Amino acid sequence: MAKRVLVIDFETANFSATSACAIGAILIDDGEIVKQFHSLIKPPSKVFQFTSIHGITWEQVKNSPDFKQVWDLELGSLYESADLLVAHNIGFDSRVLKATAEHHSIKLKEKPTACTVKIARSELEIKPAKLDHVCKTLEIPLQHHEALSDSLASAYIYLYAKTGKKHWIRSFEIEQPTPITKTTVKPKKLTEAISDLNSEKSKEALKALLKKTKKPTKQAQN
Repeated sequence: MAKRVLVIDFETANFSATSACAIGAILIDDGEIVKQFHSLIKPPSKVFQFTSIHGITWEQVKNSPDFKQVWDLELGSLYESADLLVAHNIGFDSRVLKATAEHHSIKLKEKPTACTVKIARSELEIKPAKLDHVCKTLEIPLQHHEALSDSLASAYIYLYAKTGKKHWIRSFEIEQPTPITKTTVKPKKLTEAISDLNSEKSKEALKALLKKTKKPTKQAQN
């Protein structure tokens, strides 16, 4: 397994490979997830044909950074640091990455790639190998077509195939609250209770009330 792996997922606005409108990226270092990155992206065109799939609209991204800004912000450094590029259907995501980078005059260094679709089929023997089906089979949490969720799920699939560890279970463990220790508190004497009252008026009122209270009869005491 490569030491530093970058798992990516793009959502696109339309059929153009340059229309990336969201990116999710997970950096794996030595078998552990060490970085998560997500951003909406302002594509070159206002044409949105896939809103029904991922829910993203032009109104949501029109004030977002374009791909060049996202690249300069953090995506570029993540890509440069990786030894391997992974995606669920790497053909699609690598095509979007290359086309969008070229559109913004960004020169990409060639990276070896791996596809979790093929990994799911050949190494995990899961068919069909669509992301939602693989996640359902492995019980990996998924908000399908949300870029960060898709890239994180793909990272879990890759790590499970390579290490046998179900990282998603560890990530979603809920810390149990510390049990409340019950303690027995001895009741205070009436004189102590009276002295605890802040108001002198309250003290006098309570004293007067206690004087009016009748003592219990012998029958009641028995």
